[in-house]
Amino acid sequence: MANKPRSAVFTTVLWDGGSKIADFPRHIVRLRNHAERLRIELPDNIEQLISRCLIEYADKSNETQLLNIKYECETNQFILTSRQLPKVRNSEIHAMTLPLKKWLGEITGTKHGDWSPYIDAKNLAEEAGADIALLVDGGESGVKHFDMSDPYCRNLRKKMSETAKDQPPGFKGEGVYCCSEGPRFETAAEVRMIRQWGGDVVGMTNVPEAQLAKELGLCYAAVSVVVNMATGMEQGAVGLEYGDGLIKASMQRLRKLLKDSLMAPLDQDHCGCSNALIPL
Repeated sequence: MANKPRSAVFTTVLWDGGSKIADFPRHIVRLRNHAERLRIELPDNIEQLISRCLIEYADKSNETQLLNIKYECETNQFILTSRQLPKVRNSEIHAMTLPLKKWLGEITGTKHGDWSPYIDAKNLAEEAGADIALLVDGGESGVKHFDMSDPYCRNLRKKMSETAKDQPPGFKGEGVYCCSEGPRFETAAEVRMIRQWGGDVVGMTNVPEAQLAKELGLCYAAVSVVVNMATGMEQGAVGLEYGDGLIKASMQRLRKLLKDSLMAPLDQDHCGCSNALIPL
């Protein structure tokens, strides 16, 4: 196996075990782009060369699998290796994070020949009892956490609350939003737990949007339209027939609220959103 970044370039494709590769033209473009960044000169007729290798390598199994197509500079040859598709798992998987190795110049982010950091990460994960290793690129300043003590922008919340006072009645002010993992309604037991936590409304959105906005230093807030009582709060099953109509009827008011709230620029000097990152 090549162990220098510029000794090889590769792409991984979906293959039917015979003569067909999914999105083959796009993979050719991808291979050429990565080779250009690595300053690797590929043969002009790589489509024909790969097709010939494929004819020799085909196992006639008609089994969909992953195929690694690698061009080795030392031998000026394409090398094909296949592996089974990952099995779908219906249980939790455990992952460990490791820092991504950084190469100089244009190498980081390309499909290059130095696989040793990935193999080492895989071995470390297996030794630790994890299923996978996640290589994290923390940039030049390293990995950072972000502050969620104020999940939604305080300036934007204040501006939207003040604007709502001049709108038709119906806006209830601020509350605690609890996000559950959809697409499903919560159980009655979960709703009782959320009430004990101090939750006011429950839904399936806002997470991870609020977290990603905080990580990017963006001002973010949300307006929730309450469309039904949660499971166990009323008799009978929860449905969305009434909720769909309520959402459509609320759209005009919501658009006006958002438009009026965003007429003036935000003051990010006093909300903390732009400096929520915490260096480790």
